[in-house]
Amino acid sequence: MLLAYTASLVMLSASVASPNSIDTPKTGATYRSNIYTTEGSKVRVFVDKDMDGPVDIYLCKGQRDSMLITHLGRREKHYRIQLDLSKLDDGVYQLVITNGIETTTHKLTLSTRPHQSYETDRLITLN
Repeated sequence: MLLAYTASLVMLSASVASPNSIDTPKTGATYRSNIYTTEGSKVRVFVDKDMDGPVDIYLCKGQRDSMLITHLGRREKHYRIQLDLSKLDDGVYQLVITNGIETTTHKLTLSTRPHQSYETDRLITLN
């Protein structure tokens, strides 16, 4: 009898100890983003979000090289930045915006083309 009581108590405490069950949907902050290029190797990033949770913005080159641009907390609603990409090497980069559940990825291709003179031009392609 004592063994049956102990087993039922353990089962009860295990079910009470996990309030986040599988049925509980997890949602992140809803956000909208706009990204566009400007003259002089610059990219403008605009993020508007609801106050439901945080949003992170990263700039990545490949799988391992990532740099956190910013972390938007729960109470922040708007974020604006102009990124100067003139010092980065040529290649394919990704601008990643995530709320931890959903991720938006924008592909940036940087390529430098030389002119006849000593000046160079930087081309940014946003996909």
